[in-house]
Amino acid sequence: MTIARKRAGKRSNWATPAALFARYHTRYRFTCDRAAEAWNAKLPTFFSEEQNALEQVWTGCGFTNPPYDDLWPWCAQALAATLGKERTSELELLLLPVRTDRDWFHEIVLPFARIEYLRGRVNMVPPPEWKGRNNQPAEASMIVVFERRIHAGDFGRNGDADRRAR
Repeated sequence: MTIARKRAGKRSNWATPAALFARYHTRYRFTCDRAAEAWNAKLPTFFSEEQNALEQVWTGCGFTNPPYDDLWPWCAQALAATLGKERTSELELLLLPVRTDRDWFHEIVLPFARIEYLRGRVNMVPPPEWKGRNNQPAEASMIVVFERRIHAGDFGRNGDADRRAR
């Protein structure tokens, strides 16, 4: 479920295991896979590398297993879509490596998201063309959830009047 990219021999187009995706899809009912290819998309609606998810407006409820080589823009996009000025998305879930020493973790994830550390390591599914061994993952993973918060202003004047009348 990640966009295909090969940099310095890194594998960044491996798919999210179906059971892991299903566990969170049951809970959140995702509407779009933000970083996928046709072979590994978990939803009918997805953004491919050519569509560049970082240049799209994120709406609905998104699932993202981004390329791990540069996570700052993916976290920033999820934050902006859910808690930014426009708040176009209800919820954004990202499957990320546990890298608590990085700026994106301390400046975007830690203050604004819910974090669930996954027990064990996630064995991603290799792409069809992969000829190497299925090695044990090098790092642990975490689920990061950015969720739009409801503000009193979201209800408008009638909502305020209704509360005062109770």
